[in-house]
Amino acid sequence: MKRRLELMPEVLPAPTKVAMAPGEVSPVRARTMQRLRALAAVGASIAAACGGGTTGGSSSGGGTSGGGTSGGGGGGTDGGLPDGMKPDTGPGYGVVVPLPPPACFEYANPPTAKLMQSGDDAGAADSGVQYIYGLVVTWPDSTVAVKDVTAQDGSTFTIQETRPSAKTLEVVLHQAEDGRAIKGTVIIKTSCAKGPTTVQITVQEEPAGNLQAQVSFYGY
Repeated sequence: MKRRLELMPEVLPAPTKVAMAPGEVSPVRARTMQRLRALAAVGASIAAACGGGTTGGSSSGGGTSGGGTSGGGGGGTDGGLPDGMKPDTGPGYGVVVPLPPPACFEYANPPTAKLMQSGDDAGAADSGVQYIYGLVVTWPDSTVAVKDVTAQDGSTFTIQETRPSAKTLEVVLHQAEDGRAIKGTVIIKTSCAKGPTTVQITVQEEPAGNLQAQVSFYGY
């Protein structure tokens, strides 16, 4: 048969009476009162910080100064706190800007683009000669897949053909019929393991004969 375990009785020292002079306050009572006063002071400071302080403007109607309170909506807003504990009255925290979605490319190693003039359209309209341009985009690696290639509204060219390969994309641009200098943006929708990425290539011929192509991208 198992023996049932029981707790042993706690052995306390015998109480002794402290000898005190008549009218003297017990040290235990003195410590307790000091603690209660400290807790009351903390409670008062919290209440003041929540709007129940006493740093309002003076009451001119009653003939007393400093009698107003800031808890009812008038006067100061520091709640009667010391200078080192007053709340910040600045504009506060702004909205945290979220990180941009991850892109297929790093800013240190972005795609590159080159614009070249390929020739003229033999079957151009009576308005004049229309030139054909070749835009060659080179990717940093071969994991990029091209989904769609379009010309932004307002561009002075149209896209006639696209030829994607492992690390390059060739885009054939056809000049507008009115013969204006080529200018506009080619928008390329791509994807990779990091997610979809949009590549924008701004092309222009300014000054005349100087073909330029600038690349930018963002992760969606």
